Amino acid sequence: MVRVDRTWAVTFKRQDQAISIDGAQIGARVDAPPSLAQLAKVEEARSTDDMWPMLVSQDGILVASGGRISDEDLASAIAIAKDMMAKRRDGAQPSQAEVQYLADLQRAGSTLLDRLPEDLFYPRLGPVRASRQMTLPDGMIGEFEVRYEGVADPQGGWLSQAERSVTSRIGHSEQTARETWRMQAE
Repeated sequence: MVRVDRTWAVTFKRQDQAISIDGAQIGARVDAPPSLAQLAKVEEARSTDDMWPMLVSQDGILVASGGRISDEDLASAIAIAKDMMAKRRDGAQPSQAEVQYLADLQRAGSTLLDRLPEDLFYPRLGPVRASRQMTLPDGMIGEFEVRYEGVADPQGGWLSQAERSVTSRIGHSEQTARETWRMQAE
């Protein structure tokens, strides 16, 4: 398991009929097995500056960054996964192929985490679950499952906590990438 914790300082400002959100990453910590130490260093050093600024509409929807994962996003991830697997022609045995395909599927599925949920700062859409199956090379069946749920603060309606996960499955193997957001006043 690899765990990445990032902390941002953000400011909210009125901008006409919307809210502008600006921020800066103030911390990053990656916990990973020793065999992935180099990957952990790269991830800790990775900049998240390109996600700022953001614009939230008057009704709390993120309009200038991100968006809900759509059927088109899932279809795109499936196309990426199939393309990656079609290029793999290494003669692996079925169990090895399953592990290799799962890694490719997880890598393709991570593109589903690139977009922020549109109701991230003011959750209101309720739990969301979407899944798609696909036939892979060698006749195996793969699946992406995306889950998202945001919980609003009962007093103000802003984000208390949200979680999104993307699970990739092939046969009896699965991998999950999960993001959790919390908003706290300082």
